[in-house]
Amino acid sequence: MCLANRLAAFVSDLRFSDIPTDLVSDICLHALDTIGVCLASTPLPYARSVRQLIEHEAGAGSSTAFGISGRFPVKNAGFYNACLGHGMDFDDSHLVAICHPSSTILPPVLALAQLGQVDGESAVTALIAGIEVMSRIGVACGAALIGRGLHPTSACGSFGAAAAIAKLQKLTATETTAALGMAGAMTGGLHQSTVDGTWNKCIHSGLAVQAGFEATALAKAGFLGPASVLDGATGFIAAFAGLRVSDVGHTIVEDLGSRWEAGKLAYKLYPCCQALHPYADCAIDLAREQDLDLRGVERIDVRVGEVLGPALCEPPTLKYRPPTPYAAKFSMPYVVASALMHRCINIDSFSADAIADPAVLELADKVHYVFDPQYDEGMALRGWLQVRRKDGRTFLRSTLASRGTPENPWAAAEIIDKFLRNATPIIGAPRSRQLAELTPRLAASQDAGALATLCQREAA
Repeated sequence: MCLANRLAAFVSDLRFSDIPTDLVSDICLHALDTIGVCLASTPLPYARSVRQLIEHEAGAGSSTAFGISGRFPVKNAGFYNACLGHGMDFDDSHLVAICHPSSTILPPVLALAQLGQVDGESAVTALIAGIEVMSRIGVACGAALIGRGLHPTSACGSFGAAAAIAKLQKLTATETTAALGMAGAMTGGLHQSTVDGTWNKCIHSGLAVQAGFEATALAKAGFLGPASVLDGATGFIAAFAGLRVSDVGHTIVEDLGSRWEAGKLAYKLYPCCQALHPYADCAIDLAREQDLDLRGVERIDVRVGEVLGPALCEPPTLKYRPPTPYAAKFSMPYVVASALMHRCINIDSFSADAIADPAVLELADKVHYVFDPQYDEGMALRGWLQVRRKDGRTFLRSTLASRGTPENPWAAAEIIDKFLRNATPIIGAPRSRQLAELTPRLAASQDAGALATLCQREAA
């Protein structure tokens, strides 16, 4: 069987009772985190542009666009909410797959759940099915895609979104195979906007959701897509990732249903590229523990991996002086300097005023980097930072696992606190508290769509 056939069979056959209870609990907390990030993104300029698009195109609908009053067609709401999920770069990650699963898969699931009463078990099953498909393809191809300028969130997310939508709409295994075949023809996601700070990457989750909706609709209508979409001679693995199927194909389907990539997602403490998190951890810890006087700093050294490091450090003209707040989210010099200066990284760290702070930029100029393959292990897991003062003293901090990762996990209370900080300014304290109570228990709900309803802004 082709890889798409095997993934489709897994998706079609998956039952809620097949999923480990700890994975269910974990995914529900990731759903809560994702909803909060979506809501926090609604005031951002890129989100306002996407909102104008869906409001212009929308007809009558049943689904909620987060933070907006009224209802929208399911495709518009799913697209918009997915764009919200990833645009702030505050959403969860699969570190090895180098993709952002929950912001891609949760929005279409919740939008579809509002079409008719969908219980929590069905929603969680579809959510996990989509995350598993997306993450497994990412594990096999993610690093290679990054090396070729493609963003795995969009490139692999199209398959995951199609899988989740197919599961929730009860497509057969044959139809799901066709949907995966067509999703592969609609995938993409160029990474260029991380260089110049424009907004392309902000909507990569949304583009994957668009592909997922169209692919499954065509499959339901009988349209045929290639089962060999992943492993064919001109399929995704060869054409997009430039890899040999014999080298990586098995990792996509090996131990399906017994080994869960969906259980390996990392939370983001900081609203910036996941690969910067170990360095932000190191900088913040070092500044707090040593009470560093930054006026005497002569040099700051970091060691960064060869896969993701170039996107964080080069070209120097754009990384040492990020041209936009979004570009600063992918700047090693800026994030390290800001973390050392302010002893924190938060949403305000990426305002127009913050990225132009002369004191931070002067400190950023002292950041030097070397590429070291040791820091590719785990992709965005490890970090190393050393500060040298003019008096000759040096201060070193390293981490083998950045905070929020499965290897260095966050407590549930911290996840809920992040959610409340993100959601409360947008929908108010009562609804935010209600979501914080309901979402972790999503699997027991009789109406999964109620979560999305709570994310709707009340009409003025």
